[in-house]
Amino acid sequence: MTLLKIGRRGFITGLGALGLRLTLPALAEGTKAADNVIYLTFDDGYVGTYAKATALNSLGVSGTFFLTGQAIDWHTSEVAFAVNSGHRLGNHTYDHKDLTKLSVGQVQTEIQQCEASAQRMLGVTTAPLLHCPYLAENATVRSAATQIGFTCIHTDWDTNDWAGSSASYIAGRVQPGVVTMHTQGKYTVAALEAIVPGLIDQGYTFGVLG
Repeated sequence: MTLLKIGRRGFITGLGALGLRLTLPALAEGTKAADNVIYLTFDDGYVGTYAKATALNSLGVSGTFFLTGQAIDWHTSEVAFAVNSGHRLGNHTYDHKDLTKLSVGQVQTEIQQCEASAQRMLGVTTAPLLHCPYLAENATVRSAATQIGFTCIHTDWDTNDWAGSSASYIAGRVQPGVVTMHTQGKYTVAALEAIVPGLIDQGYTFGVLG
């Protein structure tokens, strides 16, 4: 897994404005790098990709965008902006089907069609990163993905931002590991602006999956 580490920055956080008091424990001396890395990921891409990429850019961190092939086809300029800004593009199937309800061949077609969109529209690959829609995966899905060179990425912290979770709730889920957010999240940017600078100051780093 390739990490893009971000050093300390002198941001003033917006925690007070949001009424957030969350801080993660101070890192102990000798803390392993893997224990302090936060992976910000964003699913879907039908709306909001530009806004989320812009927010990450302003914060000086990078993320991974797991977008559907449809989103890549329909909103190519927004996705291109994210990719050209240094963010990673991952696979979220072509049209957001529940892969656990499909045959092996159908699972692979969903993944391959999304990959084809990324190659055709942007000239980049989504491999080997797959984030399954609805967080729905099983042994069959994992095996089908592996057969064509993809690995299912698991979620450690689900923000439920797609459903309108508050900025404080989202911020509280930004913890070391894979944090799942969505491009359409209404309060996601506010949460990131509030929590990320302080986490950097505490010594946490932000990585991209790869």
